[in-house]
Amino acid sequence: MTASCCQTTETLGESIAAALREKKPVMLASLAERFGVSELEVARALPDEARAFAGKDAFDTVWQALASWENATFIMAHLGSVIEIKGKIPEGRHGHGYFNLSGEGKGTIRNHILRIPAESFTENDADCLPTGTVLSVEGTPFDFRESKEIGRDMDVDCPQLRNGKGYDHNFILDGGDGEKVAAELYSPDTGIAMTVRTTMPGVQFYSGNVLDGPVGKSGVPYETNMGLCLETQYFPNAMSCPHFPSPVLHKGALYAHDTSFTFGCK
Repeated sequence: MTASCCQTTETLGESIAAALREKKPVMLASLAERFGVSELEVARALPDEARAFAGKDAFDTVWQALASWENATFIMAHLGSVIEIKGKIPEGRHGHGYFNLSGEGKGTIRNHILRIPAESFTENDADCLPTGTVLSVEGTPFDFRESKEIGRDMDVDCPQLRNGKGYDHNFILDGGDGEKVAAELYSPDTGIAMTVRTTMPGVQFYSGNVLDGPVGKSGVPYETNMGLCLETQYFPNAMSCPHFPSPVLHKGALYAHDTSFTFGCK
């Protein structure tokens, strides 16, 4: 659901400003429920002095700053539950597992053959964050139900591809809650094949759209589309989209998921 479905961004901002003037304690979740929009849309409609956004490129900088704190408190509210976590944030940085089955420095992954058994995927907004809308892959560049070359439809003029400068989307896997195939990948250059299996409900396919020359194995710089990611997961932005499978792990519950990567040759 987007703000345009219920009201314009301007009127949403006015409504939220009026709610804040009531000077009652409010949370993003309660405002989102009240106005029928996502928490992200509420945050974007807050007055300038009440919000700040850091771009995804700032993640490592922000994380390193948080890791320097003595203690941090995270508070999360979801579907009536409030979860509070306190503690020292470990040092680290973001990372992705990239694959290029043609080998290091052997060109892009655009000629790789990919199959993803998914009849639908989650729509992204301009910042590549799922809006909550589920779209069918039928008749779109996102239809990988039958194996096809990754680059075949990557340059199609499509809003979803423009948003991510290529593929950077969550695919809703067929096969229910048990273990199933998430993706099958093959390089015609080497004959190397990879199969990803998982018990997770989704897989993020990222085609390396903004790789800008980080140095990898053997000192090789990796440019656009020279690697891809297939990351099994719960759906991104699930906390703002209650109809998505819930990633919340409640006290006393057991977290148990499996993902495997199997390699072979054709």
